[in-house]
Amino acid sequence: MSHHGSEPFDEMPEAFKKLLGEMKETSGFRGAIGAYPHGKLTAKDEGSIQFAIGEKEGKVVIDFGTPTAWIGMTPQQAMDLAASIMNRARIVARHNGETVHVTIGG
Repeated sequence: MSHHGSEPFDEMPEAFKKLLGEMKETSGFRGAIGAYPHGKLTAKDEGSIQFAIGEKEGKVVIDFGTPTAWIGMTPQQAMDLAASIMNRARIVARHNGETVHVTIGG
């Protein structure tokens, strides 16, 4: 995602910045990236965020890896997020023995 905000990393120690940088190099990292590929959306925009869409106890879970009050994205990113959530919902529903339906437009 391109933007998020919650102010979790004010005055981050240098050692933690180094560790965070090393963690970001792994594909499993979730949380603030510290980059602004689409510029800043607001003054408190904390930049890109990586997150995971998974399953826990029969529920679809989105793990942001850090406290997150909001996210902003391009229209394509929004469609990709929706598709990922729908895909995970189908998988979880199958595990639960349920059927899910998509209704577009109300």
